[in-house]
Amino acid sequence: AGDLAEAAALALRSASLPSSAAFDELRLLTLDRGARAAAEAGDWARAAALAEAARQVLAASAKLGSPRPLLHNLALAYEWQERWEDAAEAWRAMLRTRPRQKAKAAEPGQLSEQQWSLARARIIECYKHAGRPDLAVAVFRQAIKEAPNDLELRLQLADALLANQQQRAAANVIDRILAIDAKHADALLRRAALYDADGYLAMSE
Repeated sequence: AGDLAEAAALALRSASLPSSAAFDELRLLTLDRGARAAAEAGDWARAAALAEAARQVLAASAKLGSPRPLLHNLALAYEWQERWEDAAEAWRAMLRTRPRQKAKAAEPGQLSEQQWSLARARIIECYKHAGRPDLAVAVFRQAIKEAPNDLELRLQLADALLANQQQRAAANVIDRILAIDAKHADALLRRAALYDADGYLAMSE
């Protein structure tokens, strides 16, 4: 009947009811549309509540699709509310949906390396706002174990360490990047900045 707000409210109240394929599909669609409408209206608390409910429905019925778009929108809704740790956890959950093998760029619904990198950067920023850069460090150390040759991951770990006031550890990570790729421009810039901060101006130059 065109009453999306009431449909979303009903879907939200149905969370404790038994699951079925058709019911879950309808609830997921309604909650997702309701969350998007709430976000467009600037009601971020309601957008987050509906997106979180949709996430729970999807978790119980994985055949309905990837949770990635929901997690992305949920993270943004938490950021707008300045619920920084919740936002970081939503970004982390989104990162866990990344395929283990690199998908073809043209494959529908797949994110680019740049988009995954931006998601990781949001984790750092959210934990920084929450006063918990130490948690960002843990996230990236785990990611590097899975992809030890990913120099961008190592660079982001260095940024997290710097945000956590761990300059020596950050310098070690940057030195490791430069040992692998001596012409890595971003690593060189960060190393120069660290030399500058320590007063080694000739080395920085």
